[in-house]
Amino acid sequence: LQRTIYLVPLIDIQSTQSNYNILKKAKDHTGRSFNVIKVPHPDPDPEPWVADKEKKEFGILPGDSLYWLGARSYMNFVFCNELVLIPAYWEKGKPEALRSEDDEALQIFKQVFPNRKIIPIQLNELKWEGGGMHCRYQSQPKLISSN
Repeated sequence: LQRTIYLVPLIDIQSTQSNYNILKKAKDHTGRSFNVIKVPHPDPDPEPWVADKEKKEFGILPGDSLYWLGARSYMNFVFCNELVLIPAYWEKGKPEALRSEDDEALQIFKQVFPNRKIIPIQLNELKWEGGGMHCRYQSQPKLISSN
């Protein structure tokens, strides 16, 4: 018996919409509303592989067709001096819809940060690490010796 299994990151569209609705109604300490900007979420891009050994913790059996969906988000961006580095996911051979999502995100970031250069960085390999640029390359404090 061959089965198809999708292993997906925890993306909950209902929770995201709920959070958006909460933020749209929220006020800052002076009573002003927040300017909440929707940014697209890149479509999933499943990577297929066939299980060659039993993975009892997931109920995966040898011969199962697995599709792993790596973590993707345009919100995992990095500020760098006068730049903003944003994720990009389209590459040759990928669906054109993904290129459109990358372009839409780029335009949004250009509007939000008009005084910074916005640079898309192709991150398809990093998505398998469970995060993105900000998660991976965020600033780390300098360790100061107590001696």
